[in-house]
Amino acid sequence: MPSQQNRFEDPDATEIFSAAVDDHTRPMNTTEQSLPKVTPLNDDYGDGNWENPEVPAYTQDSDYAQHHQSVAAYSAPVAQPVKPSPQAFYPAHHQVSHNYAEQLHSYIRNEEVQEVAAYSPERRTRRAPILAKTRRALCIILAPFFLLSGVASALAYWTQQTIIDPQGFSQISSSMAHNADFQSSLANSVADDVMNSSSVQSVLGDGNSTAWYGSAQNWLHDQVNTTVHDSAQAVVTNDNYPQTWETVMNDTHNYLFNGEVKPAALDLNYLYDQVDQTIGQPLGIDINADADQKLVLLDGSDGGYPINSFAQRLTNFAASWKILTGITAALGLAMFALWPKNRFLFTAIVGFIGAAILWIFSMLASGATWGLGSLNIPTNTGKTFMNQLVQTLSGSVAEFAKMLATNVALVSAVCLLLAIAISVVSYGVRATTSARTR
Repeated sequence: MPSQQNRFEDPDATEIFSAAVDDHTRPMNTTEQSLPKVTPLNDDYGDGNWENPEVPAYTQDSDYAQHHQSVAAYSAPVAQPVKPSPQAFYPAHHQVSHNYAEQLHSYIRNEEVQEVAAYSPERRTRRAPILAKTRRALCIILAPFFLLSGVASALAYWTQQTIIDPQGFSQISSSMAHNADFQSSLANSVADDVMNSSSVQSVLGDGNSTAWYGSAQNWLHDQVNTTVHDSAQAVVTNDNYPQTWETVMNDTHNYLFNGEVKPAALDLNYLYDQVDQTIGQPLGIDINADADQKLVLLDGSDGGYPINSFAQRLTNFAASWKILTGITAALGLAMFALWPKNRFLFTAIVGFIGAAILWIFSMLASGATWGLGSLNIPTNTGKTFMNQLVQTLSGSVAEFAKMLATNVALVSAVCLLLAIAISVVSYGVRATTSARTR
């Protein structure tokens, strides 16, 4: 704020004020008003004879008294202070009022208003956040890791709840029991495995016998094969089959995820027991003679257990979903705190990107085989089971990713609306503040 002395440093005002003071202190010119004319005492009236007929005969005393009376009766005018007019104090273009005090107060008030306006928020430069560029760059670097850890944590959670958890695996596989095409294929595969078992082929052969009794043996083989297939279809279409399938899936889950390094297999002991009661006992055939028929192998015998190794990696990955979720939350909070301005807008942008990634993943996962064709599955039943299981799991993860993408998109939309609302309110506050300081 300018000092009190600086308020009077207007050149025009200073010059006019000095002229007014000079006029006020200038002494009055008393010669401009004439005193009463008094006859001087030393006037010479001719020859000095007081008896001069031209002049009344006044004595010296009477003349002196008359003079003093005239002087005493004279009253000198009193000097009045000069009051400068406002028009003389300020130039004409200032349009000042006729009252000097009001004009001076107006002058000081204008100076104060100009000073306040100079310090108004509208005219002050807004200070940029500290290390704004560095913070933005760090957030942009962290964003891909946040998205990657977020997607990974979501998939790990789905794996834990759907595959690793026995109840979740039972629920996801229960739909397979009501899939008529799959169960028909499974029944045919079981029937083929029964007909190819050593106990059946030792009596009926493979249906291509060339011995002298081959025609009768081949005919009998075809009749038994038809009966076995029909019986297997009856088992999978029975009203009690869903319970049978649930038991099969629980046994298979326990076998796959017990942590042992061994060939992966589909445990069909309970299913074969049901087929044996329907087919084997009436025909007198022991279909459980081959141990590998109860455990339908999923890993080949040519070395290595790829499916078993994948099951163990899947178990470790699912167990890390809490750690991945914590990392995702930490990265998200760090980015939210570091972003210098309009954090909700940045959150909305990152959220929409994550929703797009999840949506694309759901489209790719639907109907994917996940490299199942490269696996060397030795039995038809194992191939049929793995194909249907992979299709069911692919549809489940696709639905999960689509649902998660929708939720993330909704949250991002809310953040976007908050960002817009904050921007509108901030603009209104700045506009109101600017209007008040004008």
